[in-house]
Amino acid sequence: MDRERRIREIAYSLWVAEGYPTGQRERHWRMAEQMFAKEEGERDKRAGGAQPAAGMNTAAPKSAISDEAAIGDDPESRGDTYTGSAK
Repeated sequence: MDRERRIREIAYSLWVAEGYPTGQRERHWRMAEQMFAKEEGERDKRAGGAQPAAGMNTAAPKSAISDEAAIGDDPESRGDTYTGSAK
């Protein structure tokens, strides 16, 4: 699965689980990246694959996170969808 797509799905799940809070997009995105990395590491261990070197930055650049002001942080304005990352 595409990395960014999976992170977006995780971030959306976090947002929903927390009751659609406003102003938490970046926190949800960071948490989702950490959760994705853990999933990926577990998948690599099962497959016997290599993992990124310790300290390697695998995070999306800050510019990849959508600007809240441009999109709005109201669930209704988003059509109840999460847009944690720019396309």
